[in-house]
Amino acid sequence: MENENKNPEFNAEQPEGAAAVESTKAPDTESETGNDTQGPADAPVDDKGCEAVTVVIIARNEQYAELMARSVKKNLIGANVDIHVVSGANLCNTDVATLLQHLPHVETERIILMTDGMIVLNPVTIYEVGVHKTGTMAEMLPSLMHKSVLEELLPEMQEDRPYANIAATYLAAVLPDVNPITLRKWSEESWLLPLTSKNPPIQAIEQWAKTQCFMYVSPDSWTPDVVAFLNDRFSEA
Repeated sequence: MENENKNPEFNAEQPEGAAAVESTKAPDTESETGNDTQGPADAPVDDKGCEAVTVVIIARNEQYAELMARSVKKNLIGANVDIHVVSGANLCNTDVATLLQHLPHVETERIILMTDGMIVLNPVTIYEVGVHKTGTMAEMLPSLMHKSVLEELLPEMQEDRPYANIAATYLAAVLPDVNPITLRKWSEESWLLPLTSKNPPIQAIEQWAKTQCFMYVSPDSWTPDVVAFLNDRFSEA
């Protein structure tokens, strides 16, 4: 693809707000702990060269949530990871309410939040996730936060701003003096491959997947070909 403006399949758009449907929980079987999260004794801890982190995945569709989780297992490196998947019936009416409800089950201070359609496409560390970014595309990317801050912030958001973007609100509240990186043109940066059309071209996806750190799949873009591509890319075999 020489010019993404000639191909609307990849034009980044504002993602729709999340809605509640059903819920599951999936531990990271490939983390160094290798255990389900049953309590503090089973929680991942910082180790040599590794930070403990819990990835909370909030997604409507269980199949897509599983693909999101598998992308984390394969590509979030240099960390001791727990994964909490929340999809379906246990979702609340907003992401704020959902995260607030499930926050007590998180046993690490560091949290990476991923919502509908966010995929870790290639190997990254928590430092790439934690880079402060702004712009429409930033809302399509996972975000690194801290549990102790969310415990204070989420009840306030639930009361006053229940539909606000959690990551943007977090950064504005915690690090107001830090100038974020403004993401402008996905094809000239390596952060994101946004799929927003009803029929994303697989050949183009395969080409751009070689360079981009993350992928965002909009609700309209979960075609059988996209699902097959991600299943193959994150095969558990």
